[in-house]
Amino acid sequence: MNVLELLKRDHKQVDALFTRLENASGTQEIGELFEEIYNALSEHSLVEKEIFYPAVQDFQDTEGLIDEAYGEHASVEELLEEIYDLSPSASDFKARVSQLRQAVQHHVAEEENELFPKVRHHLDKEELEAMGNQIQQMKTEVQNELAAG
Repeated sequence: MNVLELLKRDHKQVDALFTRLENASGTQEIGELFEEIYNALSEHSLVEKEIFYPAVQDFQDTEGLIDEAYGEHASVEELLEEIYDLSPSASDFKARVSQLRQAVQHHVAEEENELFPKVRHHLDKEELEAMGNQIQQMKTEVQNELAAG
């Protein structure tokens, strides 16, 4: 699968999880949905930082965007860890999740509207497909490790 389509699919899946969490009412359901968000964002962040960003950071017109993306990842990861340490019943849990969602949406908008078109300009179909396959393989390995405990 094309790397850009794969990353967009991840973005949509995470956004759907945020919507489900916002509409959830029970503490257990909220906790389980946050766990899914935590795992999905952690996995997505890993593959972007390990494979995608290094592959596209040296294009003259992407360098600043990649630097900004690394900073956004650090902020999202810090917020993820802060929320992970909260109880889903904490008074500010949903407000913190909302803050996380806004940060993720900002990052996604910049990637999809600014970075992805530039990457599409620099890489041909075969390169996009090869990187997508590499990312899918890493995602599968991460999921297998999580399942193994």
